[in-house]
Amino acid sequence: MPRRKPRPRVGRPSRLTIDTAVKLGVALGRGQCVVDASQAAGVGKTSIYRWLALARTGDLRYLALVEARKPVRTEWDDFFASVLGKGRL
Repeated sequence: MPRRKPRPRVGRPSRLTIDTAVKLGVALGRGQCVVDASQAAGVGKTSIYRWLALARTGDLRYLALVEARKPVRTEWDDFFASVLGKGRL
């Protein structure tokens, strides 16, 4: 019996291009909400939420978006926390 040919991938390509990923990473890294980041990147907020959910399930294509949402700690954070007397932020 002959082998079946592999099926070609069909469907719409993802809107997550390198340019879009950079825009989203910068916006999310600055602490913008998903709605503002989606407007800055030119994609819908539903797409971003879907990509974040896929990243949390282990899809490596979208992992950078989750990493960009983590707050960035700087030495200034520790400095201001010590000046305000609250320890670490």
